[in-house]
Amino acid sequence: MAVALRCAALSLCLVLSAACGGGSSALGRDAAIAAARAAVPERETITSVISAETGQFSDFEKHATDAISAGDRHVWAVAFAGSFTGSCGPAPVTPDARAVCPKPATTMLVIIDERSGVFIEGMTPADAPP
Repeated sequence: MAVALRCAALSLCLVLSAACGGGSSALGRDAAIAAARAAVPERETITSVISAETGQFSDFEKHATDAISAGDRHVWAVAFAGSFTGSCGPAPVTPDARAVCPKPATTMLVIIDERSGVFIEGMTPADAPP
């Protein structure tokens, strides 16, 4: 009798879970870090993970518009330490001139979709998520 009750309870839980859209299919922290790391160009050097936090896109990118992503989209924001080169800006005007490149940034924030791990945005330098 107890086994039958447990089976009935388990069946009810599975039915309720399916009816409510199932459980969370969000990436776990380790999978999110791996997905964010894969989005960083190979020329960059990651030395460590500073943080990995979930939240809404607008929590991590205050000035973004819906052109990048909806503000209420659930994301992982992964901050890395390392050496991250940026753009050197426009090409020099004269052939003898050299572009003045900034020193490499020491932090990078990579924002990915919380469920799929799809890359949304990367920023250098970046403060670690709150």
